[in-house]
Amino acid sequence: MTNRINTTPQINLDRALQEGPTLAERATQVAIQKLGTKPAHAPVEEFYLKQAWNNLKASLAGFSTYGIMSEIESSLASPTIQIEHFEQLAKKLNFDTENLSVDQLPLGIYSFAHLSEDVATRALWTALGKIIQLPKLEKLDEIKAWFNDPANTQLLNTIEKLDLSGKGLKVLPPPLVKLTHLKVLLLANNELNYIPDWLGENLVQLEALNLSKNLFHEIPESITYFSKLKTFCMNDNKISSISKGVCELKNLTVLSLSGTRISEIPKEIAQLSKLETLMLASNQITKIPKVIGALTELKYLNLNENEIGELPEAMSQLKQLATLELAKNKFTKVPKVIWLLDSLISLSLPYNEISEIPSECRYLTHLDYLNLNNNKITKISEDICRLAHLEILSLENNQLTEIPEHIGNFVAVLALNNNKLELLPKCWSNPGKIEVLSLENNPIKDIPEDLPRSGQRGDMSYSL
Repeated sequence: MTNRINTTPQINLDRALQEGPTLAERATQVAIQKLGTKPAHAPVEEFYLKQAWNNLKASLAGFSTYGIMSEIESSLASPTIQIEHFEQLAKKLNFDTENLSVDQLPLGIYSFAHLSEDVATRALWTALGKIIQLPKLEKLDEIKAWFNDPANTQLLNTIEKLDLSGKGLKVLPPPLVKLTHLKVLLLANNELNYIPDWLGENLVQLEALNLSKNLFHEIPESITYFSKLKTFCMNDNKISSISKGVCELKNLTVLSLSGTRISEIPKEIAQLSKLETLMLASNQITKIPKVIGALTELKYLNLNENEIGELPEAMSQLKQLATLELAKNKFTKVPKVIWLLDSLISLSLPYNEISEIPSECRYLTHLDYLNLNNNKITKISEDICRLAHLEILSLENNQLTEIPEHIGNFVAVLALNNNKLELLPKCWSNPGKIEVLSLENNPIKDIPEDLPRSGQRGDMSYSL
């Protein structure tokens, strides 16, 4: 039995019917409704049991579940279909049958009928109907014939983007092979765990593929077929490694594998010389390899929510890096290599264990945004006032007792909530450039009693 069968969640029947089930599936639903009128394990009409069983087999032809059903028939050796057939099938598919009533058993089993390619084909037909003018066809055979008609090839060739996200797909619709000019394919939020080779063999023009929020345990080997791929997203799956196949996609500019179980960045990633955006947030990465320095076109790097405590000196080669996200890691200080990234515009290091902002911060001359919320900062170097382009400085939830005297002359937004400031900073009386000042939940002693806790002071909005 495959993992696909064991881990398939139940499908909403109303949604399934809206997507257009086959005639066999309609008959199964009718049988289920009839069974639902009976109490658990009470005698039921043989006709409805047999109809439900046979139509399930028809829907599941070609899948491993079909063979399981045949084995159950042989083992029970009953001349008629009994409720025990459904119970055994439920057990083999890892359903919990304790206290389960007759009407619930077929409902759970029914979900496996939606492994069928026919349902996927109907979902494709519906999606295409929102892009191009299609004839009103109801029968599945007619829809398949339309796709196979050479007269429709030119129309299909006009489609460059297709969104099949959130359609409950367990398999891909075979007519996808006809969309040979497709450049963008969105398959997020489905129940896929396999991408067949035929997809890559036919969709050779594909430039963007989104497989996020599916049931993959590894990156499909067939990914190597998409040699023109520029954007590949596979967030929120159960993959545990970055395959060598992905690293062979030399045209990739965006790679997003956040929310997975990846613990290591392979050295082969250095082959992605055109990569501009790399998102590996919410993983289990503990170390960044030196080869990261080979990604010289990188502009955006997101490593939030990992287990990283230091960065390699090789990162200093990332001369175009503009945004660096390192929230919720294991840093006890700002890594020295960061001060060498003089192209940085945005730096985010909240939820770490950092205790100070050192004088080296002055080297980030293009920095516009700095977020060091939720650390343990007690000291800020006066050199932070030398960052002429800094607009937003967020230092909430730290342990600051004072801030640089002239900081107000340089930043537009200053967030200092939840620190240990006992005196109003000088920028209070002389805002300078500050437009927004937040000082909530500080033990400030010199606040006039009649002063509103939020309001406006000249051009500056404040909250105390």
